[in-house]
Amino acid sequence: MFRILILGDGQYDVGSESTLYSATDEKPALACLVHRLLGEPKHVEYKCCVFREYARPHRDADGDFRKTMAAIEIALVEKYNAIVILTDRDGDKKSQRLDNIRRGRDEMGYEYPRSAVGQAVEAFDAWMVVDGNALQAAGATGKQSHTDPETLDGKNDDRDPKVLAMKYLGGSDGLGKKYAAIAAALDIELLDKCCPKGFRPFGKEVKENIAPKLSPDCRN
Repeated sequence: MFRILILGDGQYDVGSESTLYSATDEKPALACLVHRLLGEPKHVEYKCCVFREYARPHRDADGDFRKTMAAIEIALVEKYNAIVILTDRDGDKKSQRLDNIRRGRDEMGYEYPRSAVGQAVEAFDAWMVVDGNALQAAGATGKQSHTDPETLDGKNDDRDPKVLAMKYLGGSDGLGKKYAAIAAALDIELLDKCCPKGFRPFGKEVKENIAPKLSPDCRN
């Protein structure tokens, strides 16, 4: 069994609890996307946690750099084969979060679990509003979508991807489950096209860093 630790920024991405999911379970949205990027292997387990809560380094200095190193060390101890870390940019175009996460990952070396890291622009919610068909599958009324979601910078409600998602989906009730339904149905190629700064490099890391480590036994 190939085991993957998935760390995201919030409960709509990864669920509200640290939970282990099989390939056939209904998974949170981020785990569902990773599963699809890996080709939907049959013998894989995913543990989903909130990044800021999962790894607490001894020193707060260097923030995400040390938190990433701590997360990868814990993943090794807990016998995960791979780790995925996705954060939101949250409107800060000068943010060093992704650079610090990559630096922490690169510091650990190849003897640790393989990793894929990324950053949604501006937030994971932006990935949830690109595909009108997927939104309808999650309960949206009308075929609404946003073709350029990386321009949603959160400066006001009209430019906030989460607010837009709630508008399309009829409010915040059950938003995590609705995101999971979107992730299961959305057009990955469309998402790649609409989110070239966030999703495209993240998907590339998942496919190049983790997928080759899956044995035929894991896939079948």
